[in-house]
Amino acid sequence: YRLVPSKTYWVNLLPTYGFGSFEEYEHYIKAYIEIVKPTMLTYDHYPMVGNDPDIHVNSWYSPDKEGDYFPNLEIVRRLTLEKNIEFGLIVSVGTFMGIRGCSEGELRWQAFTSLAYGAKSLGWFTYLTEASYGHCTNWEDMVINRDGTRTRHYSMLKYLNGEVLAWGPTLLRLKSTGVYHTEPLP
Repeated sequence: YRLVPSKTYWVNLLPTYGFGSFEEYEHYIKAYIEIVKPTMLTYDHYPMVGNDPDIHVNSWYSPDKEGDYFPNLEIVRRLTLEKNIEFGLIVSVGTFMGIRGCSEGELRWQAFTSLAYGAKSLGWFTYLTEASYGHCTNWEDMVINRDGTRTRHYSMLKYLNGEVLAWGPTLLRLKSTGVYHTEPLP
């Protein structure tokens, strides 16, 4: 930022599952906002874990484990509203490590829960299928294959992104005033 102050920069923060407690995470987000003074805050959260429901529920990535997906959204929502800055969320698309490739319904669920909490940007991890990344080599079913062909996710996200973009002018003007859940509560 110091070298090119007129340009927008992108820093993507960790989610709650990168910390020992929600309190630690909240401190991390508050410190980032106080020190960096961003106009937008973004973070990753990959809630679609494994094909086996027992693995999913017990995974450290899972929104069901300690119920961290919605609390993560709420912490970021509340702290960014307090400082009058926007937030965005990067969610999962394909298979990597213990994360499964998403169905169309799961892509929509991730998009619309983010928007319901007031997210102003939405990103998909990841567009290109990586050959390897550190110790992780099982990258599959992203949006574009290694050979440049489109996966099943291409048309799903083309349509979904089109819907979100159509609503964009309205959504960008709105300010989140509350989030409500039906039973069972997350």
